[in-house]
Amino acid sequence: MEAPLPTPLPPPPALPADELAEEGEPLAEEFERFFLCPLCGARVSVLLDPSVESQTLIEDCEVCCQPLEIRYTVEEGKIAEFEVQAA
Repeated sequence: MEAPLPTPLPPPPALPADELAEEGEPLAEEFERFFLCPLCGARVSVLLDPSVESQTLIEDCEVCCQPLEIRYTVEEGKIAEFEVQAA
């Protein structure tokens, strides 16, 4: 007789969009920002460092693998601007 398979753990609850850091909200040391890929429309994310006042990143979309240019600025510990476009 075979042993039963262990019960898998449930996935962690997803944060609703209105609970994520948005423009003008205080930030943690590092946070995950969700956005829609401008090329494929998938909901993807990027980790941002609010200790950097202004940064431009090139990251591949997690779904379509196309390069994205991500620009953001931080003022007084809050996101002042966030923009994503095809690179």
